Amino acid sequence: MRLIDADELITAPDAICQRVKDEKLHPWYLVHPAIQGLFPPYRPGSPFDTIVVCDAGDGFGYAALNQAFRLLLEGARFLAIGRNRYFRDPTGLQLDAGPFIEALRYASGREPEWIGKPGPALFQAASHAMDLPFENLLMIGDDVGADNAGAHAVGMPSVLVQTGKYQTGDEHALPPDGRLSRDFRTVVTQLLSGLPAIP
Repeated sequence: MRLIDADELITAPDAICQRVKDEKLHPWYLVHPAIQGLFPPYRPGSPFDTIVVCDAGDGFGYAALNQAFRLLLEGARFLAIGRNRYFRDPTGLQLDAGPFIEALRYASGREPEWIGKPGPALFQAASHAMDLPFENLLMIGDDVGADNAGAHAVGMPSVLVQTGKYQTGDEHALPPDGRLSRDFRTVVTQLLSGLPAIP
């Protein structure tokens, strides 16, 4: 086994950043300060034609959400990281970007372009990067809605692990081909030994 290189990672912010570059967009960003530097800077003199919404932490205040709402009403494109409802940090469960994106969608009547899970774009990026079809890949995740349901929608097998933000009973929402395992290490150990990825 070896550590993976940074250029082997594909994240939703990376995918959004690439979309912004490829299409030469001029976004207004509602993102966390820790990832702001990943994105192309705003070019002065160019009007905002897109809003990009990722996790923004405390940046999800009224003024910022209202600015995003107004830009959407003016016709800006709506690029969103995903529908994740919550995540877990050392203090417990925290609201993720999904509820704020849904608020903007509801208020503006505009459907976002989902770049992150459970939308297909991120799964497609992984498939293309590895030159493998979906059925030869495996999604291992702790979010039954974003990870397992998203993988199922594109025909990718998946395993739900009982760690991270997993909540008791999430397994009842698994898609028909979804599996359950204790943790990531268990899944990988079983895969490397040629066993099916089950507890």
